[in-house]
Amino acid sequence: MTQLKTGDQVKQDFIACGDTVHAWAVRNNFDPSEVYRVINGYNKATKGKGFQIAVALGMKAKPIVNAKNSTIYPNFA
Repeated sequence: MTQLKTGDQVKQDFIACGDTVHAWAVRNNFDPSEVYRVINGYNKATKGKGFQIAVALGMKAKPIVNAKNSTIYPNFA
């Protein structure tokens, strides 16, 4: 399992690669203000678009889907 990132680590990744949060959000079809909220911890990213953003940024683990198409979250095992 890969190490999940914190908001500060994500910010450092953006600085290291010379990209902006806004540009990344637009490229990935996310609302930039919502991405900032996830990175800064104002959105806990437990469901919906916030969760999708956190997964895309590496802040949350991608859900595992079993053969019956029901989602199994690793933290609830």
